[in-house]
Amino acid sequence: MSLMNYRKQEVVGNKPALQGITFDFWDTLFYLGDQFPIFETKRVSRVMQSLKQVGWVIPEETIAHELQAIRQYTLDLQLQEGLDFTPEEQIRELLSRIGVPQTEAIYRAVEPAYMAMFLEEAPPLIDGAREALTALSPHLKIGLICNTGTSPGQVLRQLLKREKIDHFFKVLTFSNEVGVAKPNPKIFELTLTQLGLEPEVTVHIGDNPISDIRGAREAGMKTIWYSRSPQPPFPECTWRVKSLRELPDLLLPVI
Repeated sequence: MSLMNYRKQEVVGNKPALQGITFDFWDTLFYLGDQFPIFETKRVSRVMQSLKQVGWVIPEETIAHELQAIRQYTLDLQLQEGLDFTPEEQIRELLSRIGVPQTEAIYRAVEPAYMAMFLEEAPPLIDGAREALTALSPHLKIGLICNTGTSPGQVLRQLLKREKIDHFFKVLTFSNEVGVAKPNPKIFELTLTQLGLEPEVTVHIGDNPISDIRGAREAGMKTIWYSRSPQPPFPECTWRVKSLRELPDLLLPVI
């Protein structure tokens, strides 16, 4: 369908076809991708050192094994049930698995090593993100919907501020704060309610075909699949882009 035909179908009277856009966080705004194993190795080392400081010597390979299992459980819970396993819950699960008492002192020692690593070594902002936000913000309400993983919303907000892009977003929704995760339509609906928008006049952009594209589609939103190297099978989406720099030319004609 051409943009012109799309616009003809969507515009009703003087009401704009598109009034809002929501962004995914990881690998849509901030690049993690193939850097993730490097970050995870550093997280394991940081957690091991934090435990040693409170008197617990746990082998690095043990911590790495249990963190991988917890990560997989978290991903499965998000994708299959649309629920979140928060970073706080992940830490307590880790301590339980490695046989370390879950005292408040031990938890507080491990917490920054586990959660705040990205504040010391921040993943880069994806090329074109700042330019796209700058171009779209005068015309669209912008929100963010993030499955937080190991770093909670309070940490990711600081990354947005460091890059000086936090002011573009009217709503920030983090799964650890709302208790549901993509692809659960509820996390999209919560965000749209706060934006004051209906799903049919809003588009979500993300890289994950299930959590982003299927989830937003089931919430009634339009969708943009962002993939720098798209390979079939392609998800059912409204548009596909290889670069965030494509967004202004794609969306401004249908506003």
